[in-house]
Amino acid sequence: MAGLGLINGSKACDHCQGHRRVRHNRHFVDPVTRYHTQNIERKNGEFKVFMREKKGIHDNQLLSHIAEFLWRERFDHRNGEDVFYNFWSQVAVIYPCTM
Repeated sequence: MAGLGLINGSKACDHCQGHRRVRHNRHFVDPVTRYHTQNIERKNGEFKVFMREKKGIHDNQLLSHIAEFLWRERFDHRNGEDVFYNFWSQVAVIYPCTM
């Protein structure tokens, strides 16, 4: 889960790379990193709704679903044409045509 930037006050995500912690007993918003929990809680709720729509997944598919969620958050504008275009534009970045 590298690069996800998970933020949590518990030890649940300590094994994740990119994990950040906000110490609630000192600050609501970390003064150095500016991380705070309101957006994280909101994003967690959105992810739970996204996962409910999948009607359950296997543990080995979790990272794939997290990646899909993050990709849709960035590129899906609820217009099928935009999603299709954005998907292929990302494929082209990863696998450039070298003819």
